[in-house]
Amino acid sequence: MSTDKDKMFVPLDYSIEPKILPEFLTGAANHEKYILIDLRQQYLGLYEWGELKHCFPISSGTYKRMPIKNFVVLRMDQVHNSTKYDQAPMDHALHIGLDYFIHEGIVPGYPASHGCIRLFPLHARFLFYDWAKPGIPGKIIN
Repeated sequence: MSTDKDKMFVPLDYSIEPKILPEFLTGAANHEKYILIDLRQQYLGLYEWGELKHCFPISSGTYKRMPIKNFVVLRMDQVHNSTKYDQAPMDHALHIGLDYFIHEGIVPGYPASHGCIRLFPLHARFLFYDWAKPGIPGKIIN
């Protein structure tokens, strides 16, 4: 491994996966399904009985902290438009409280939304069609 700032370390074993979110989440162990959103790392984790099953990059809000800490998926809308921001499309949306949703959108790798949690379209559609349902709990951490 080099300490030279102009070089990058590349592992020889490509089967090593980076650990972004905890592999086991004690707070999710009593839930069939659970969503963890990490605003600092800009990732969303999908847990089943406490075990991390899927990990997706997100783009969260830029100018204000999400006021919701614990949430429940209240409803799901296949086609949804923002009532606050010029009818902006928010398709494959999971309503998690107040005016906040997890939905498909542009994910540039940093916070860039007005406050919702954006996922790549493929990830949002997996969440919407194959994994989520109303009543699933979750938590947002900084």
